[in-house]
Amino acid sequence: MLFDLNNNTSPGFLNKIDPRVKIAGSILLLGAAFKISTWLALLPILVISIAAWAASGRSLNAGLREHWYFSLFYIITFLLHIALTKAEPYWHLPLGINLSRWGAERGGLFCIKIFSVISISGALLSTTHPTDWQRAVEALVPRKSKKLRHFAFITGMAIRFLPVVLTEAQRLQGAQQGRGWKLSGSLANRIKSLIPIALPLISALFYRAEILIMALRMRGFNLDNPRGIYKPLRFSRMDVLVMLVLVLTTALSLIL
Repeated sequence: MLFDLNNNTSPGFLNKIDPRVKIAGSILLLGAAFKISTWLALLPILVISIAAWAASGRSLNAGLREHWYFSLFYIITFLLHIALTKAEPYWHLPLGINLSRWGAERGGLFCIKIFSVISISGALLSTTHPTDWQRAVEALVPRKSKKLRHFAFITGMAIRFLPVVLTEAQRLQGAQQGRGWKLSGSLANRIKSLIPIALPLISALFYRAEILIMALRMRGFNLDNPRGIYKPLRFSRMDVLVMLVLVLTTALSLIL
C-alpha cells in the first residue's frame, strides 16, 4: 500500500500530536516548498520532512517504498527540467536536444521538493486516523459559515472512506488473482485488466455509501444542529510547541 492509513497505533511521536496541528503545519510546509526556489531555502523544509518521517514511527522500508512508487515521476521531472530549461547548453545530444547544467540544478531542486512533499504527506497520513481527519477538518473551519461546514463534513467523510476503498480494492485484487487474473502486457491490456476490479469496487462503494446514508437518517443526523463529541480535541503544550516550530521553519524558508 502506498500510504498506510491505519498505522496510527505505532508508538511514533506524531501519533500524540493534535491532528489540527499536523494538518495546518503540513499545509504551511507544502505551500512553502513549492514557493521557494533556492537550495538554501529548501534546506529547513527538507530537515523537517526527514524529522517527520523519523517521528512517525514507520520503518525505513516503508519510507523507501513510498518513494519507490514515485521513482518514475522523479526521473521524468528531472529529465524534463534538463531538456526544457532555457539556458546555455552543456551537453549536446542528437535530434537537436541540448541539456543545460542550470536545468540539472533546477531538476534536482524540484525532485527534492517532491521528496519533501511525499515524506510530509506520508507522515501525516500514516499517523492520523481517518476519524481524526474528519474532526480536525471540521474544527478548522468557522462554525458560522454554513457552506464551509458542509464542505468540511463532506471532505472528512471522503477521507474516512479511503481505508474502505483500499481494503476493498485489496480484497477484490486477491479474489481476482485466485481466478488467474494478472496485470501484465501493454498499457492497453493493463487498462482492460483493471475492469474486473474497478467495476465491483465502484459497486461496493455505492453500496457502502447507501448504508451510511441510511444509518445517518435513522439517527436523525442534521449537520445544522450542534453535535456532541465523545473526545473533544484539545491543544497541549507539545502541540503549541510543534506548531511554533513549523511556523518558524516556514518563515525561515520564505526569508532565505
